Amino acid sequence: MPPVATDLLREAYLATVLHLQLPDARRVEVAPLQRGACHGEFPAGIERLYVITAANPRSQPLLGPENASRNDLLRRELLTLVGDPSRILPARGCSPDGRWCEESFAVVDPDREALLDLATRHGQLAVYEWTATHRAVVWTAPERADDLQGWVVSTDG
Repeated sequence: MPPVATDLLREAYLATVLHLQLPDARRVEVAPLQRGACHGEFPAGIERLYVITAANPRSQPLLGPENASRNDLLRRELLTLVGDPSRILPARGCSPDGRWCEESFAVVDPDREALLDLATRHGQLAVYEWTATHRAVVWTAPERADDLQGWVVSTDG
Protein backbone atom coordinates (compact mmCIF):
# COMPACT_ATOMS: atom_id res chain seq x y z
CA MET A 1 0.00 0.00 0.00
CA PRO A 2 1.44 3.44 -0.90
CA PRO A 3 2.29 5.78 1.96
CA VAL A 4 -0.16 8.56 2.76
CA ALA A 5 0.66 12.19 1.99
CA THR A 6 -0.08 14.59 4.81
CA ASP A 7 -1.32 18.13 4.16
CA LEU A 8 2.19 19.47 4.89
CA LEU A 9 3.75 17.05 2.41
CA ARG A 10 1.06 17.89 -0.15
CA GLU A 11 1.90 21.58 0.13
CA ALA A 12 5.61 20.79 -0.30
CA TYR A 13 4.88 18.77 -3.46
CA LEU A 14 2.70 21.55 -4.86
CA ALA A 15 5.41 24.17 -4.25
CA THR A 16 8.27 22.14 -5.74
CA VAL A 17 10.23 23.75 -8.55
CA LEU A 18 11.38 21.33 -11.26
CA HIS A 19 14.81 21.77 -12.85
CA LEU A 20 14.95 19.83 -16.11
CA GLN A 21 17.27 19.10 -18.96
CA LEU A 22 15.22 18.91 -22.16
CA PRO A 23 15.97 16.65 -25.14
CA ASP A 24 17.55 19.62 -26.98
CA ALA A 25 19.98 20.01 -24.00
CA ARG A 26 18.36 23.25 -22.75
CA ARG A 27 18.05 23.48 -18.99
CA VAL A 28 14.80 24.93 -17.73
CA GLU A 29 13.00 25.59 -14.49
CA VAL A 30 9.29 24.77 -14.27
CA ALA A 31 7.62 26.51 -11.35
CA PRO A 32 3.99 26.15 -10.26
CA LEU A 33 1.32 28.74 -11.02
CA GLN A 34 -2.40 28.87 -10.38
CA ARG A 35 -4.40 26.30 -12.31
CA GLY A 36 -5.00 27.28 -15.94
CA ALA A 37 -2.08 29.72 -16.22
CA CYS A 38 0.78 28.48 -18.42
CA HIS A 39 3.60 30.84 -19.37
CA GLY A 40 6.57 30.02 -21.53
CA GLU A 41 7.29 27.44 -24.18
CA PHE A 42 6.49 23.76 -23.76
CA PRO A 43 9.05 21.60 -25.62
CA ALA A 44 8.05 20.71 -29.18
CA GLY A 45 7.51 17.07 -30.07
CA ILE A 46 6.65 16.01 -26.52
CA GLU A 47 3.17 15.11 -25.31
CA ARG A 48 3.94 14.62 -21.62
CA LEU A 49 7.03 14.80 -19.50
CA TYR A 50 7.15 13.12 -16.10
CA VAL A 51 9.58 13.69 -13.24
CA ILE A 52 10.31 10.74 -10.97
CA THR A 53 12.87 9.85 -8.31
CA ALA A 54 13.66 6.90 -6.09
CA ALA A 55 15.22 9.12 -3.41
CA ASN A 56 13.87 9.40 0.11
CA PRO A 57 11.14 6.73 -0.11
CA ARG A 58 7.95 7.50 1.79
CA SER A 59 9.41 11.01 2.26
CA GLN A 60 11.91 9.68 4.80
CA PRO A 61 15.35 11.27 4.23
CA LEU A 62 18.21 8.93 3.36
CA LEU A 63 21.92 9.63 2.98
CA GLY A 64 23.28 10.70 -0.41
CA PRO A 65 24.94 7.37 -1.32
CA GLU A 66 21.74 5.42 -0.56
CA ASN A 67 19.65 7.80 -2.69
CA ALA A 68 22.21 7.61 -5.51
CA SER A 69 22.07 3.81 -5.43
CA ARG A 70 18.26 3.85 -5.46
CA ASN A 71 18.25 6.25 -8.42
CA ASP A 72 20.77 4.07 -10.32
CA LEU A 73 18.35 1.17 -10.02
CA LEU A 74 15.42 3.38 -11.05
CA ARG A 75 17.33 4.58 -14.14
CA ARG A 76 17.87 0.99 -15.27
CA GLU A 77 14.17 0.24 -14.76
CA LEU A 78 13.19 3.39 -16.67
CA LEU A 79 15.40 2.32 -19.56
CA THR A 80 13.55 -1.00 -19.65
CA LEU A 81 10.26 0.91 -19.59
CA VAL A 82 10.98 3.42 -22.38
CA GLY A 83 13.70 1.59 -24.32
CA ASP A 84 15.51 4.74 -25.44
CA PRO A 85 18.09 6.41 -23.16
CA SER A 86 17.52 9.77 -24.86
CA ARG A 87 14.03 9.81 -23.28
CA ILE A 88 15.49 9.75 -19.74
CA LEU A 89 17.01 13.09 -18.77
CA PRO A 90 18.51 14.61 -15.63
CA ALA A 91 16.14 16.51 -13.36
CA ARG A 92 15.86 17.82 -9.82
CA GLY A 93 12.88 18.72 -7.71
CA CYS A 94 13.64 21.52 -5.23
CA SER A 95 11.89 23.55 -2.60
CA PRO A 96 11.30 27.15 -3.72
CA ASP A 97 14.18 28.36 -1.51
CA GLY A 98 16.53 25.66 -2.84
CA ARG A 99 17.26 24.22 0.61
CA TRP A 100 15.82 20.82 -0.33
CA CYS A 101 16.52 19.11 -3.65
CA GLU A 102 16.08 15.55 -4.87
CA GLU A 103 17.94 14.24 -7.88
CA SER A 104 15.38 12.87 -10.30
CA PHE A 105 14.71 11.92 -13.91
CA ALA A 106 12.61 13.64 -16.53
CA VAL A 107 11.01 10.94 -18.69
CA VAL A 108 9.62 11.80 -22.11
CA ASP A 109 6.25 10.27 -23.02
CA PRO A 110 6.31 7.05 -20.93
CA ASP A 111 3.29 4.88 -20.27
CA ARG A 112 1.69 6.69 -17.32
CA GLU A 113 0.43 3.61 -15.47
CA ALA A 114 3.77 1.81 -15.80
CA LEU A 115 5.58 4.90 -14.52
CA LEU A 116 3.22 5.17 -11.54
CA ASP A 117 3.81 1.49 -10.81
CA LEU A 118 7.57 2.15 -10.75
CA ALA A 119 7.06 5.13 -8.45
CA THR A 120 4.94 3.02 -6.09
CA ARG A 121 7.51 0.21 -6.04
CA HIS A 122 10.18 2.77 -5.17
CA GLY A 123 8.12 4.12 -2.26
CA GLN A 124 7.23 7.44 -3.87
CA LEU A 125 4.11 9.38 -2.96
CA ALA A 126 3.83 11.10 -6.34
CA VAL A 127 5.41 12.02 -9.65
CA TYR A 128 5.13 15.26 -11.62
CA GLU A 129 3.46 15.50 -14.99
CA TRP A 130 4.15 18.46 -17.28
CA THR A 131 2.17 19.10 -20.46
CA ALA A 132 1.42 22.11 -22.65
CA THR A 133 -1.77 22.71 -20.63
CA HIS A 134 -0.86 21.86 -17.02
CA ARG A 135 1.61 20.74 -14.42
CA ALA A 136 0.29 18.11 -12.04
CA VAL A 137 1.24 16.29 -8.91
CA VAL A 138 0.14 12.77 -9.79
CA TRP A 139 -0.31 10.76 -6.60
CA THR A 140 0.57 7.07 -6.50
CA ALA A 141 -2.41 6.35 -4.24
CA PRO A 142 -5.11 5.47 -6.79
CA GLU A 143 -7.91 7.03 -4.75
CA ARG A 144 -6.22 10.44 -4.81
CA ALA A 145 -7.02 12.83 -7.66
CA ASP A 146 -4.18 14.60 -9.45
CA ASP A 147 -3.46 18.11 -8.20
CA LEU A 148 -3.53 20.20 -11.39
CA GLN A 149 -1.56 23.43 -11.55
CA GLY A 150 -0.43 25.96 -14.07
CA TRP A 151 3.22 26.51 -14.79
CA VAL A 152 5.85 29.04 -15.77
CA VAL A 153 9.01 27.93 -17.53
CA SER A 154 12.26 29.86 -17.56
CA THR A 155 15.90 29.21 -18.36
CA ASP A 156 17.55 27.45 -15.44
CA GLY A 157 20.56 29.44 -14.47
